[in-house]
Amino acid sequence: MISAENLHFIRAYEIDLLAAQLKLGSDVLEIGAGTGYQAKALSERGFKVVAIDLPQAAYGRRRVFPVADYDGKTLPFPDRTFDIIFTSNVLEHVSSLDTLLGETRRVLKPNGYCIHAMPTVSWRIWTSLSGYIDLPTYLLAVLSGRLRPGWRQFVRMALGHIIPRSHGKVHPLAAELWTFGKKYWIRKFQQNGFQVVRAQPMRLFYTGWSVLGSRLPIEQRTRLANFLGSSCALYEVKPL
Repeated sequence: MISAENLHFIRAYEIDLLAAQLKLGSDVLEIGAGTGYQAKALSERGFKVVAIDLPQAAYGRRRVFPVADYDGKTLPFPDRTFDIIFTSNVLEHVSSLDTLLGETRRVLKPNGYCIHAMPTVSWRIWTSLSGYIDLPTYLLAVLSGRLRPGWRQFVRMALGHIIPRSHGKVHPLAAELWTFGKKYWIRKFQQNGFQVVRAQPMRLFYTGWSVLGSRLPIEQRTRLANFLGSSCALYEVKPL
């Protein structure tokens, strides 16, 4: 089942991987920070972090780090403010993506760059299939009283397990088999004035339904990625 705990379990791996490659003391902006979990982790490692998200963002009531609200279009900062801009599973949700990417170029310092962690086509496929596996777990949680959804939420979640829905909400479900791919994102970044320095799998397997959650250790998830495909990819881009 989807939970903040399972999400943090995956995001902690991302931060461990990324932090080792970033220059300590850098001014970092995280866009779409959610609970602020990753921003907090970066701050604790010695980075100067500012986190922003939409006011209606999910997990907003569970924040563990200061996260400022913004309108989703204009970044509320002067030109040339940040060394690094970081997003994790955010850009696929942005309808005005060209505008946002233009804003990231504006607020980057000279020689600054962006790090974007993105879902992959493998994630899309396995998330669609794993809904059927996770459905009994969800139903058991409801029957046992561990979850107490209203009837509308229950029906919506149950149907969501059976009938896969688009994740990014920008493109239809079938289109995500293309728009979550490396070629799509490289082209999108280049169209918006960025050079793609790196585009590589992060070698971790997970699904959107958080099947098994933290009970499946990171070591086993990295092994599964060799056979089932990495669920996330890392893009490092810098303005041309």
